[in-house]
Amino acid sequence: MTSGLSSTVTITRPTLRERAVAVPAWIGLVGLVAVAFLVRVVTALAHSTPRFFPDEYIYASLGRALSHGSLEIRGQAASFPALLEPLLAAPLWRLAGDDIELGYRLVQGLHALAAALTAVPVYLIARRLGLSARLALACAAITLVLPAMVLSALVTAETVALPLALGAVLAAIVAIDRPTWQTQVAFLGLAGLATFARVQYVVLVPAFLVAAAVVERRDLRGAVRAYGVTLAALGAGTAILLAAGTGRALGYYRGVTDLALDPAGLGHWAATDAMLLVYASGLVLVPGALAGLALGVARPRSRVEQAFAVLVVALAALLLLEAAVYASNGSQRFQERYLVALLPLVPVAFCLGMRRAAGRAGRTAIVIAAAGILLVAMVVPVAGYTALDGNQDSPFLHALTQLEQSFGSGSAALLVALAAGALALVAAAVTLRPQLGTAVALAAAFAVLGTTAAAATAYDLDVSDRIRSTFVGTDDPRWVDAADVGPVSILQTPHARRQQVSLQLFYNSSIDEILRLGDTTEVDAFGSRVTRIADDGTIVADGEVVRRALLVQEYASWAQLEGAVLERRTVSSALWRPDGTPRMAVLLAGRYLDGWLGAGSQLTVWPGADGPRRATVELTLSLPTGAPPVTVDVSGGGYRRPVRLQAGRPVALRLPVVATRRPVTFTFTPRRPLVAPGNRPVAALATPPHLHPIGANGP
Repeated sequence: MTSGLSSTVTITRPTLRERAVAVPAWIGLVGLVAVAFLVRVVTALAHSTPRFFPDEYIYASLGRALSHGSLEIRGQAASFPALLEPLLAAPLWRLAGDDIELGYRLVQGLHALAAALTAVPVYLIARRLGLSARLALACAAITLVLPAMVLSALVTAETVALPLALGAVLAAIVAIDRPTWQTQVAFLGLAGLATFARVQYVVLVPAFLVAAAVVERRDLRGAVRAYGVTLAALGAGTAILLAAGTGRALGYYRGVTDLALDPAGLGHWAATDAMLLVYASGLVLVPGALAGLALGVARPRSRVEQAFAVLVVALAALLLLEAAVYASNGSQRFQERYLVALLPLVPVAFCLGMRRAAGRAGRTAIVIAAAGILLVAMVVPVAGYTALDGNQDSPFLHALTQLEQSFGSGSAALLVALAAGALALVAAAVTLRPQLGTAVALAAAFAVLGTTAAAATAYDLDVSDRIRSTFVGTDDPRWVDAADVGPVSILQTPHARRQQVSLQLFYNSSIDEILRLGDTTEVDAFGSRVTRIADDGTIVADGEVVRRALLVQEYASWAQLEGAVLERRTVSSALWRPDGTPRMAVLLAGRYLDGWLGAGSQLTVWPGADGPRRATVELTLSLPTGAPPVTVDVSGGGYRRPVRLQAGRPVALRLPVVATRRPVTFTFTPRRPLVAPGNRPVAALATPPHLHPIGANGP
């Protein structure tokens, strides 16, 4: 007999975790980019209209002009140094032809792709610093849910410039680690493209030189030789700038040389921006990130780690300085758009900090940073920063505004403070078990930022919908072009919103001129004509009588013209086709589109085209239910009357007008103004005025 040995081989199925680990990292990165692109495209399609003006109008106009081989806006040469976004968008505008809506959506798709591609340099930076593929993918994923990515729905340059700026950071790290002419040329190329897209990134080169100097501090002569290519490029750029003249080289941004440098203002806004940047980055990662940067500068474990840490610190300081200069010179708000390149670097720096958390120095640094952030969160409320237009440049503050609208300002501030405190405690606690803590903190950051981004997106969509319904007021935003009345001048009446003017310009190419009535502010830097209404009602711009079609802005004014035919009136604009010489007959300056009459409003009636005007102006004043009583003094043209108003009891006014050689003006002054939505001081609700002629020709 023979005997043999037999063995049994057991084959087990790999677990889900093992399958996930076996997937190549590049597939995960491609998947992240693809999903992010689709999400951004879907949200962009829900974004109904441009809302960030004049920027979106300027970039779109440049893209359309370049698609036809010119560089002009409304006939004015556009000396605009940040042309990369318009150049990339020009083929899409060309493809869309006269379909502005299609071109708008195609350009939004370009921006969605740029936003999604931001994950790539973040992943590569993390890998260059020695982080595992899983941590690098986590950093990339967190980048894609930053609230700042909501900016991809706007026709501006932020999301186009962002992957280039982060690519320049990657190239800078490589160039400092291996300072060859090839690596320096790569850095200079990416930094140049980022600056060509967004001029603020001109600070990339100085930040690079600071980092190189710190890393090479023991051999500065050798550093000068090693970084000769970068120094030569910087010298050549400076020489060209001086030869061309700063104002000419900066073009559209030439006013930056006139900005004041107030140390107190700069310090205040740099501190404010830094604090709000902590919130915008999700907070929980910030203590670890600060520790990682501090130890990377002072006690680096490698040359590449020190290059990254010093570069990020220098870049943050320079970008904060730029934002503080702008804020302290009039904008008075958090400039998150200027600082957006710093946000994707936070999770990378956090992972570096957590690599040190096992040691006493790293753990202590993280705990101290968390305690400092906790103290600031408890002492300094963030609610006040959303007041007025304070949230204009900050998706994080957009999310906070959305929270305030849901829960009220005080409750929202309390919720944010409690959440900040909890996240600061988590940031300190994760140092107890660094490996597990890293995963926990990254997951918490993803959840917090994703929730914040969702709120910011909801705010963005709501605002764009309200802007479309308010300032477009029709299903066809190209309604002015569709009317086919020839070249159109847009008349900017008192209290008109600049956004309203820019939105009409964005969609309607037949509008090629802005007429600014009275002391209205400039819409943009590309030309307008100062306009007045002559005593006979003719509209005079720079000494020339206007005889073309007029789009009268009626956001906070209401006008009636003669010598022109009303083609169409929307909720905030009226299009008049000339029928002879257009003349202003009636202008009620201060009546908002929702019917409220602003405090100190004026009603002016001009003489007729053939001579004196004798007429009666009729309008009705009223108050909504629940409003307190108010007395409005109405005076002008020899007429004076106090009008006592109570809710639910409208008062009809008949104002006598005898306008012979000059216009007659009536003023409406409330003795105690009411406050309408939007914090507007108002007198009462008013119907549009009706002009009834009297005299020889009858009523």
